[in-house]
Amino acid sequence: MKRMMATIILVVAIAFTASGCGGFKMVVDAPDRIEVDSVKPGIYRAEVITQFGQPVASGKDDNNNDFDTFAFKTGSSGFGRVTRGLLYGITDLLSLGLMEFLWTPIESGIQAGKTKMKVTYDINGKVIDVKEL
Repeated sequence: MKRMMATIILVVAIAFTASGCGGFKMVVDAPDRIEVDSVKPGIYRAEVITQFGQPVASGKDDNNNDFDTFAFKTGSSGFGRVTRGLLYGITDLLSLGLMEFLWTPIESGIQAGKTKMKVTYDINGKVIDVKEL
């Protein structure tokens, strides 16, 4: 009887810890860090799109220059993600999954912010201005 109870408790504990790990999974699936400072005047539009992805809007400004507006998550560096992942995983195991109630909302808050950038180009498609919106 004791052995059966111990087995049931172990199975339930494993089920709780294995089914959770939401914060850990969020860290693992987080986007890589985008280096916003790498987009500087003089580089071509194609390089900007490679760095930031497809623009959410494009148009012409008052000076008839083309511009793109980008929205993206800046992401995390590899070291930051590994550190948070280890913290979440270890505390989840030690608390039998109860730390999920703390880590998942915290990680959601860390990943919630988006950066918006407006990049203006000259007639040759080279960056002349970069602004964070």
